[in-house]
Amino acid sequence: MNAWHLRNTRDLVAPLILVGLGAAAAYITHAMLKDGPDTCLCRRVPRLPIFLPLWSMGTLVYSWSGSGKRQVAVTHVFDNTTIELTNLQQDLETILRVSHNISDVEEHFREANDQVPNSCRFPTVTQGMMVQAVNAIDDATDQSFQLVGRLNDMFHALPKRISQLLATADYVRWLMGYLPLLPMLTVILGTVAIVVFTCMAFCNPEPKIAERASRALTKHGSYAFPILTLMLTIFAAMYLHIGIIMSGFCLAVDENVLGLIHTMEFELEGQYERDNKQVTEDVRGTVDFYVSGIAPNPAQKILEELSTNIQTFSKVRNATKMVQSVAGFACPAFHKVPMDETIRTLDADMDIMRELLRPENIWPYYDRVVHRTACQELPEHAWELIWFNTIMGLVLLPVLAVTADVDLKRMVKFKQSNSFSSLEEESDSEEDFYHYEKSAPTYTHVTNTVYPDQPGGKREAKVHKKTFLA
Repeated sequence: MNAWHLRNTRDLVAPLILVGLGAAAAYITHAMLKDGPDTCLCRRVPRLPIFLPLWSMGTLVYSWSGSGKRQVAVTHVFDNTTIELTNLQQDLETILRVSHNISDVEEHFREANDQVPNSCRFPTVTQGMMVQAVNAIDDATDQSFQLVGRLNDMFHALPKRISQLLATADYVRWLMGYLPLLPMLTVILGTVAIVVFTCMAFCNPEPKIAERASRALTKHGSYAFPILTLMLTIFAAMYLHIGIIMSGFCLAVDENVLGLIHTMEFELEGQYERDNKQVTEDVRGTVDFYVSGIAPNPAQKILEELSTNIQTFSKVRNATKMVQSVAGFACPAFHKVPMDETIRTLDADMDIMRELLRPENIWPYYDRVVHRTACQELPEHAWELIWFNTIMGLVLLPVLAVTADVDLKRMVKFKQSNSFSSLEEESDSEEDFYHYEKSAPTYTHVTNTVYPDQPGGKREAKVHKKTFLA
């Protein structure tokens, strides 16, 4: 079985096209902000900036809602996956713990049982009677040790693999959920800054604020906006690639899961190669049973064989029940053999393992993680995130950057021209006033005037009179 078409290069065509569109939009935005022509739009009289604030508010609302939707989607998908895998891991660890307990109980029982022949008072009579029972128990415990060892290896390898899946899920959660927050926060802060400085530049009659904002947009925005545009389209391409892969994987999901499992090696450190092969074979057979119903189930088969060995203990106990009092007198160590307690403990542990290994318990984990989360919810959310990042990167940000640049250039030119005209008018008025003062000089008029009314008709010579020319 093959692990579907993971290496199919056709899956990369659409994401690469999307990245190419993002690169083109980023280049055009950079060119228009950095070296954009001084078009007639930039020379018009600036009006009340209505379109830019409205577009900015739309960008803010869209980015905020999209970020919240992405966080909800990513959190929902990966939280569900983490919860299900953690619960499955706990069940498998419970099976492993019970298996270890079976091994410990049998070990303790075997040690006590081996001491019985050595404690007999009449060796020639009693040892022969007890050897058969002791050997039967030893044979049964030897087989149990081998079976329990297989269970221990199997349910030690599976939780270990699940731990690796959980670590991978945390990494993907960070990649899909938290890393895209950086450009979104940058977009939100940049949009707010553009709105604030544009409104300040419009309301202030001096051109300094508009000039500074325009220079900052040309210097920093010509690189920041293209980078954000490219990043958003890369995220959109990433979501698109994930959606394509998961859609292709889910067309034959059970077969593909089995194909992946059969490509894995479940090896344990410190084990012989023969034991590692046995572990891998047992794990693959168990997964085949729970995923596709292919019988037999190695784990349940091991449990049935263990149950047979426990029945051997019961048979030995029943066979020696008639002579237990005599055997206890002849061999005092026989009373220390916890026969009934061992059987009860093993039966209880076997019931726990049977309950946890039932298909009705394992299958829902697989169904919720693979069928529902990976093959239904993840592609749906990925599709929403594709549209969100594409619209943000290819439409909203470039239009916002170009609109802000045009509005700021209009304000700069209009305010500079108005400021120069006012300075000229003020200069002309000052020159007129100065010319008026210079064009009306005073002079001294000297005359010899005779005043007949004065006695003697004396003349008042050289009387000075100051007058202004009309």
